[in-house]
Amino acid sequence: MTSATPGRGPLVFTVGPKDEPWKLGHQWRIWGQKGDFYVKTRCRFVDEFKLSFHGRREGHPGWGFKFDLDGATRQARRDGQAMGEGVNLDPIWFDGERTPDELVRLLRIAVPFDMFTEGAPVPPAHKPIGPVDMAARMPPPPRPGVFACLDLFLATPEEWAASSWRVRAEADNAVLGPITNDTGRYLVGITQMLTEERNPLPEVLRSFDAKPGELASRSVTFAHDPAGFIWLAERPLPAPPGAGRES
Repeated sequence: MTSATPGRGPLVFTVGPKDEPWKLGHQWRIWGQKGDFYVKTRCRFVDEFKLSFHGRREGHPGWGFKFDLDGATRQARRDGQAMGEGVNLDPIWFDGERTPDELVRLLRIAVPFDMFTEGAPVPPAHKPIGPVDMAARMPPPPRPGVFACLDLFLATPEEWAASSWRVRAEADNAVLGPITNDTGRYLVGITQMLTEERNPLPEVLRSFDAKPGELASRSVTFAHDPAGFIWLAERPLPAPPGAGRES
């Protein structure tokens, strides 16, 4: 899955069975623009949020890593338009986790086993993504206590070339990207199956799950890891008004 000549993206990531596309999880879109990188799902009721990684560039003093409302959603809130529950979010700035070989882990997208069990909700309709540079589909986790994940790392081309992560991931055909932007930095994804025993999900990611028998939709929860990166997990949350049940 490695890109020989990095472009701006988009990259697309999803988890689900190859022969049952209606059971696929969220489609995550990852792209570079000017000096920045962005990550966002393309599903209704979830696409109000995005992650942005802002690089230093001339004429744009603001930089850093941010989890925030999408610009259109924030403008709608300023204009007094009615918003769904859960979108009153102040920006969350974070530092990322610097690894021993100088990569910076920014994000972990986690899709646990229970999102593919009988009765688990599937996402609402995805918005069209259009042409992509590269896409990755992981199979569902094979058993309870396992989750599929995509880790996103920020690096210079030299740091990525020298990274032990690159060597292991390329051997496993587990690299998504890299993509680049005006700063010349890379954003690279690495896909893995991980156990919760060795890589515990933060408890808050499951704390909003729909109760048994409650109308649920496939949504996303987030947590700020003490190491510095952001977790996003696909979870069955109480369905917002008008969502219906997608299963």
